[in-house]
Amino acid sequence: MRRVLVALMLVGMLGACSSHTSSAPAFHVVLDDSGLKLPAGPTKAGRYVVSFEDARTNKPAGQVARLQFRASGPTFVLLEVPAGTAKTGTLLANEVASVAYNGVPQNVPVKNQLNVQPSKEFPTPVT
Repeated sequence: MRRVLVALMLVGMLGACSSHTSSAPAFHVVLDDSGLKLPAGPTKAGRYVVSFEDARTNKPAGQVARLQFRASGPTFVLLEVPAGTAKTGTLLANEVASVAYNGVPQNVPVKNQLNVQPSKEFPTPVT
């Protein structure tokens, strides 16, 4: 019950994600043949324009790759970015990044694990 309430509060706090350009800093993620590549080093919690590129050489026909950010415990998705697009959203401490193909989570190797640090604006990690 507590996790559901926390999830609902987060959805309200994060607001709607948008796919238009904003003044938020960029956070670019690439999926290639070796796995998912996230920006190296720590990232301060905050609003970002998250872009996702699927650079695999042999993409199966009809397969849609989506970058997902979720709390490290529950399996609900806080932000999802389809390949070839960008969305403005909030990255928070204790989130993990993963890839789903056609809505099914995948076990893809991740280079530079997501390392979001609490910030003044977003001091509380997701749980």
